[in-house]
Amino acid sequence: MLLRRITKHVTDQNWFAVFIDFLIVVVGVFIGIQVANWNETQQDQQEQYVILELLESDIQSDIKLIEATTKYQNILKADYLFCLDVLARKIDVTEAEFNKKFASMITLPKFTQKRTSFENLVSSGKLELIDNQTLTNQFINYYNDDYEGWNTAMQDYTRNIIAPYLMKFDHIPLPNNQSDSIKKFIKDNYSEASNPIPPIDVNQFDIKPKSLEEYRNNLFIINALRYKHLNISGQIDAYKSLLEQSKLLLEKISEEKLKISTGK
Repeated sequence: MLLRRITKHVTDQNWFAVFIDFLIVVVGVFIGIQVANWNETQQDQQEQYVILELLESDIQSDIKLIEATTKYQNILKADYLFCLDVLARKIDVTEAEFNKKFASMITLPKFTQKRTSFENLVSSGKLELIDNQTLTNQFINYYNDDYEGWNTAMQDYTRNIIAPYLMKFDHIPLPNNQSDSIKKFIKDNYSEASNPIPPIDVNQFDIKPKSLEEYRNNLFIINALRYKHLNISGQIDAYKSLLEQSKLLLEKISEEKLKISTGK
């Protein structure tokens, strides 16, 4: 219709009408481009909002897990100190009381970030949709924190050195023989979903349990307790730093979501 009209105006040499028709075409194209750009921007903003909510949810889960893990680790840290005090003869307890605390020697509580969403966003290139480059850098720093070094050290030393030695040294206390504080923590935080391990009387075997005095005279046991105490302290400090980062990130995410939703 418009093309036919322009052709007629050219034929009639009505140049003013041709100019008006041409102007209509230019304005129409311009408006079309602007609408397309606006729609694309709106779509990017909506996707950015979803990305932020996804990462926000993961970080909120991280915070809960960090706090629970740290609480558990502080109980273990106190158990290690208790055992060291017993071996150093600072406190006098029964062998059964010592064993309950010592049972956590092969325990490996640790925190691990929920990384799947972040890694998927990086691999797909969608992390770049976040307009705030400072916030993007904070995400990258958070997910590249070196806290895992403490986890690796604790896991390797416990599994590869402490556990094999203890398996040869003495009857290892089963998890349901752990200290009351650990049992209470597990009950309060993880419920009693699993059935308790049935007790086995180790005195029925020909090889009898070691005496408390034999533990006191074993340098490996003393050093293992000292190392576990040192390593778990490092984990707790690393998690504390990570917790501060995660809480700051939540604040920045909330601010960015507000900017997107209000268009400011």
